[in-house]
Amino acid sequence: MIEVKTIFNRDMLVKFNKSQIMKKIWISFIAAAALVGIGIACLFDDDLGLPFSIPVMVIGVFMPVFYVWWTRYISDRIAKNSLLIKNETVQIFRFSQDMIMTNESSRYVIAKDTRISYEAIMKVVEKEDAFYLFVDKTQAYIIDAKGFTAGSRKELHDFLIDKLGTGRYKFSNRLYAAK
Repeated sequence: MIEVKTIFNRDMLVKFNKSQIMKKIWISFIAAAALVGIGIACLFDDDLGLPFSIPVMVIGVFMPVFYVWWTRYISDRIAKNSLLIKNETVQIFRFSQDMIMTNESSRYVIAKDTRISYEAIMKVVEKEDAFYLFVDKTQAYIIDAKGFTAGSRKELHDFLIDKLGTGRYKFSNRLYAAK
């Protein structure tokens, strides 16, 4: 059995939320390009002309900047108001052959047990500091890569690839490159 203890902290949550929100930054670039294009087209229109096109192009240019600022603001706000962090939540993940068992406790809740089948895991993303077990597109269990109390990172890596297959498991090859 592999066991990992994760103590939630602000940095862990902010990093996950920023990565999820920034995956959609392409939307702001498409909207920005459309606004700049509309602004340029309005330059050649006799009725709308310069007074309309300049503000539209300025908004288009600053839209990606605003998006990045807004994502940082929202991510920090989520972390600030998170009950997981305020209540000093500790999760213990136990990986058995048929399911993942989690035990969550905090300042106010003791021993809340959850069982997760491997079929419920959409994908796993392994990064240097954590494993992210996604149960839908935006929600994931965060497992601290330094919190192993039984087993090792490599054992969990191999175990999850065996359980989920390589199609649902994403990781950087440099994590396991020969040093």
